[in-house]
Amino acid sequence: MDHGIATEALGPDLAQTLRSIIADMREAMYLGELADLPEIMMEGETVKLRFHLGLGTWLIVEPIGANSMTNDGWRQSHRVKLLDITGRG
Repeated sequence: MDHGIATEALGPDLAQTLRSIIADMREAMYLGELADLPEIMMEGETVKLRFHLGLGTWLIVEPIGANSMTNDGWRQSHRVKLLDITGRG
């Protein structure tokens, strides 16, 4: 994600937290290795992961992979699809 666009859209603090979460995802082999695990949301058979950015703002992603459709299978995913950044930011 572009640093300038993120900072303009979210402000410097939330943009920094977003970049930090993305960097952690890139460094991890699988999502289950992240130090700060996300909130898990089930929508039918779809697993969505919600990461708190701060100030009531959330990054919402969908894990991609063969086992990503279960409550624990998402941990073995190594890719995500960005769904939304939502909240007050």
